[in-house]
Amino acid sequence: MRLPLILVVALAVLILAVNGERSAAPGGARDDAMTRVNLLLERMPGDAGQAARDPFYGALAPARASHDAPPAAAARPALPATPAIPAFRIVGKQHDEHGWLVFIASPERNGPLWTVREGERFGEGYRVAKLAPPTLVIEAKESKQSRKFSIGTDDE
Repeated sequence: MRLPLILVVALAVLILAVNGERSAAPGGARDDAMTRVNLLLERMPGDAGQAARDPFYGALAPARASHDAPPAAAARPALPATPAIPAFRIVGKQHDEHGWLVFIASPERNGPLWTVREGERFGEGYRVAKLAPPTLVIEAKESKQSRKFSIGTDDE
């Protein structure tokens, strides 16, 4: 199947090379040569004619019948979604002889309130990774994702 395609393309190039020296005016020998090449390509079985005309034809995906389902590679399995760190409400902060203390409320209304220091765990798998005003960083235990919160300067 490849050999006839190569022969047709070689023949087309040869015809164009020979006729290229003749007049290139519309209706001239060059148009006749292209017409003959196109007729040869149209007579080729299947998609071979299209492949000979377009060098990029079928380069991305193999041709498939219209009734076939899309290839399985197109539907990639989704990665397990890691839950984002909730938008905790920062109620306040306090400095005492042991350092900074922050009051964190659950995002839900009437949810729990935690009083934590840097390095302590709270809720269901969260940890205060950094507590240094004006920044509070909360890290999720499972996904190792972190989220920054602005808690104001140490003067406030």
